[in-house]
Amino acid sequence: MGELKWERGATPTDMFNRLEKKLKSKKLALLTLLATRYAPQAEAWMKMNRPWQDRTSHARQTLHTWVETGSGRVILWLAHGVEYGVNLEYNFAGRYAIIAPTIDLFAPLILDDVRAVLRGP
Repeated sequence: MGELKWERGATPTDMFNRLEKKLKSKKLALLTLLATRYAPQAEAWMKMNRPWQDRTSHARQTLHTWVETGSGRVILWLAHGVEYGVNLEYNFAGRYAIIAPTIDLFAPLILDDVRAVLRGP
């Protein structure tokens, strides 16, 4: 995180604000690292556990994840790469859905790790 040194003439409020900014930056970096670690695991799990029978394997091969950061947020995205992916997710009473089951599996694991990061050392 780097050492935060007292600056001559600084007020305690100035120093607190600088420390808070450094801590937020560090936590955001840790959360990004965490999401980046889980992304390939979630993608592999989706591809291995898809509930549909492959015909062309295109739907399975184009399942993907990515991590987006900005505005103080970290988002782990899960997506289909085929146009009919939405049908797999929402039609047939969810029988062919893979995104929601992946979220159901990984969300508790990710949240436990997020809580640990936010708690700090």
